[in-house]
Amino acid sequence: MPSEEELLNVFDMYDVNGDGNVTMAEIILALKRSGRSLPQNQLERLVKEADRDESGTGFSFSEPI
Repeated sequence: MPSEEELLNVFDMYDVNGDGNVTMAEIILALKRSGRSLPQNQLERLVKEADRDESGTGFSFSEPI
């Protein structure tokens, strides 16, 4: 199992603007950089499921998975 530090490093790769929040736009950018993509409905579901505080702006590292 990855350590918290390893998870935070991966999170930071997606948090492009460094605001502590990963948005759908940042996920799309990360996927494009890796040569991958997901359908819009899957992206929306992914962000909604990860957005535990239901802020609607994405998810932070501190939100429980």
